[in-house]
Amino acid sequence: MTYRDILLQEIETASDEVLAEAIDFIRLLKTKSVNHSPVDQEVSDSVETPNFEQRNDPKAAFSKFLAHVKQLPLRRAEPLRQEAKGKDLSKFVGTWQGDDLADCLRFVQETRSQSEF
Repeated sequence: MTYRDILLQEIETASDEVLAEAIDFIRLLKTKSVNHSPVDQEVSDSVETPNFEQRNDPKAAFSKFLAHVKQLPLRRAEPLRQEAKGKDLSKFVGTWQGDDLADCLRFVQETRSQSEF
């Protein structure tokens, strides 16, 4: 029995809600396969469709997948760069109002993380 036959058999007995989800999922898979980059295409070409034994033995399937992943070449990723979000607070110097300054300073000193340089 082919995958198409199995799928058609399942479709005949599925509810409308399940069919709607299945349609969305199939469309997602189709757009995903269209949007593959060349590297992704090479990976998907080299990964075999799981056979009956692999589907029923997840440990074997995972170990095969892990062996495949270990053979993939490493790609160097660009470092994450973020702009400083802090602004100059000097305009607020000497403008504290209230009687909880000591409590606030103690809280900050107790909760801030220690920096190592």
